[in-house]
Amino acid sequence: MTGTVCRAPERRVSPAGIPLSRFLLEHQSVQQEAGLDRQINFRILVVASGDPLDTVVKTLKAGDHVEIKGFLNRTAFKSGEYKLVIHATSVKNA
Repeated sequence: MTGTVCRAPERRVSPAGIPLSRFLLEHQSVQQEAGLDRQINFRILVVASGDPLDTVVKTLKAGDHVEIKGFLNRTAFKSGEYKLVIHATSVKNA
């Protein structure tokens, strides 16, 4: 997935000493649905952990265009609603 970093990542270190970062990614694209173009526009939280990702994420700033590879997971279950985040396995400038 590609998108634009909305604000500089929040960085911290876990109690186990693992670097953790979070940032908001804004994605915009045009996709085909039922033979018609559909404008796609959303924001999603990206979570990046570990030293290799920290090296890249600490250089990111608002407005940077990035490509994220990873997997989706929920943040929490409240009132029957799931909120999704991307857990990054790769982050690179696009």
